[in-house]
Amino acid sequence: MTDHDPYECAPRTTRLSEAGTVAVACSILGGIVAAAMSSPWRYAIIALTVVIVAAAVARAWRLGFTATSRGLEIQNYWRHRTIDWSEVSKVTIGKRSIALVSVPALVLYLKNGMFARAHGTPFDPGEQDHLLRRLQELAPPSVVFEMPNAGA
Repeated sequence: MTDHDPYECAPRTTRLSEAGTVAVACSILGGIVAAAMSSPWRYAIIALTVVIVAAAVARAWRLGFTATSRGLEIQNYWRHRTIDWSEVSKVTIGKRSIALVSVPALVLYLKNGMFARAHGTPFDPGEQDHLLRRLQELAPPSVVFEMPNAGA
């Protein structure tokens, strides 16, 4: 593969699941606060909750990443980030929490000791393995790939 043929990972089911999770979490939180308020403030809290839910769902729908032979372009909830393969030492699938739910995330261990996560990672272990194999094709040989589902 070349930079002209990038690998894009933005699974619709993952984005839909994340959008649903943030919608429910924000709605519950807004509902609890609204229930504790008196009449004029209650309606303001409900309106604010609707706006927050809409923004969170829109943000969840943009999750994903694109990989090329140069690196990855990651689109998370609030941050867009580009990481060159030369900065990456290891790649695997880990977990991250959203509300009270643990979901998979692509984890990039960087050579500076930090790490980056890419939201919008597939839930299915077979799709995760396929994702890691595709990334391994694009990355230089110096990047280590840990296959968490191998043998599962």
